[in-house]
Amino acid sequence: MATIDMFIDFHAVIATALIMGVSFALFRREALSPDGIDRITGFSFYLSLSVSIVWFAYTLSHISGTAQLGKPLSFCLFLLLYATIVRLAAFLVIRFRKGNKEE
Repeated sequence: MATIDMFIDFHAVIATALIMGVSFALFRREALSPDGIDRITGFSFYLSLSVSIVWFAYTLSHISGTAQLGKPLSFCLFLLLYATIVRLAAFLVIRFRKGNKEE
């Protein structure tokens, strides 16, 4: 179980869930179409990128040494990793769904 813990950041999972929730709330009318799902995951990716940049800049302005940089940096990187995984999964689902409909 300890090996899985290094790939999961609880705060990044919560932030990703909240960002996806905001994205679905903004684009809820388009959520059932493939283009809507692409728009939702694209928006959530860029929102995650923005949150990571702002959080990292905030962290840099409030730390006194590089030894304190590990945890905030891991949050930013995991948030981007989770957003990328969600975006890639949605892209593959849309791609294969369109491929199956053409056949």
